[in-house]
Amino acid sequence: AAWTLQLLPMPALRFSAYHMFLLLISKLFSLVCDSKAITVLCGSNATDASYSRLIAESHNYIHTNLKFQSALDLVSLPESENALPNSIQEYTLKPTPILLHTIRTLSTFDPMDIRNSVIVAAAFERLPPGAVVCTGDGADELFAGYSFLHRKTEIELREYLDKMARMMTFSAVPLAKSFGVEIVQPYLDPAVVDFAATCSKSDLVRAVGADGLPLEDGGLNAADDWRFWHGKWALRLAFPEAFSRWRKKDPAEVGSGTTELPKLFADKFGMGTTEGLEYFNRIVEQTWNDYGIKLRDREHWFYFRAFCMVFPPKKVAKEDGNFITVFENCPRVRYGSDGCKSCGFQLQNLQQDFCHVCGEWPAR
Repeated sequence: AAWTLQLLPMPALRFSAYHMFLLLISKLFSLVCDSKAITVLCGSNATDASYSRLIAESHNYIHTNLKFQSALDLVSLPESENALPNSIQEYTLKPTPILLHTIRTLSTFDPMDIRNSVIVAAAFERLPPGAVVCTGDGADELFAGYSFLHRKTEIELREYLDKMARMMTFSAVPLAKSFGVEIVQPYLDPAVVDFAATCSKSDLVRAVGADGLPLEDGGLNAADDWRFWHGKWALRLAFPEAFSRWRKKDPAEVGSGTTELPKLFADKFGMGTTEGLEYFNRIVEQTWNDYGIKLRDREHWFYFRAFCMVFPPKKVAKEDGNFITVFENCPRVRYGSDGCKSCGFQLQNLQQDFCHVCGEWPAR
């Protein structure tokens, strides 16, 4: 360990004490508990498959792969009918219980949120109550893991990271609570958050070569081929024993395979045909007129219909005699002082520009 620390640049060296603490806790935990790992894999293109297997083997975890032939099988039950539906109240697929649970817990029909959260719910569902789960929540937000951050200037990057640190939320927290699971989030420890705030752009974002390994000059003089740039640089250097540390950033939906859901829904509902497109355009218009909800695609519509199953829509008369639609038992405020332009649900604060209910951006 001492030899390794001597090779670490200053940002990683400052993080290494916390790293050693995590390793110690992990070792002690493994001595008294059966450590288990669950990987949710949908289809044949889930990039987490090989990494999760090797990680589980290296740590002697009891590993379970929760496999679905298609991502559709995770969120939808077998078709109830073959014909296209002829009204908004009918649809060819029914949501799975785990999708309904995810929507009920998070109060959302945002496709991106659901694609990344339903896999978490599926894994938590397999755990016994009281299980302890460790997540990597916060690493991308605090250490510039997202690729859209890499082109920002030093000042722009720091401003954006500080904003995310103030506003970040993670679906694993309410989902864990809903299943009686305890969640541990090491990167959200105040000491780690404070450390991340001291990092410069060169501490966080650098380039790798075409082979995926660090360049000799640390990537500071690399050409502007942003495909080869990595965030979380200090973290990658601080964990030299992690064989996957130079893996490119894949969102959870890519690692699990749920990222294919938009195309799968489009294919399933005939969006490649004139008839299917015209039908969906009527659905979009009708949904806006009846509910005040703007739909973007077939996946969005499917999740909204599931949302209506969990939180039934209800017409309520306003003082001026007009009617608005509310969703019964939904804990989120609708038509408040600062509502999303595409669904009417209240935005949490003035800095928020992304709607956590429908996924609209910008939401104002």
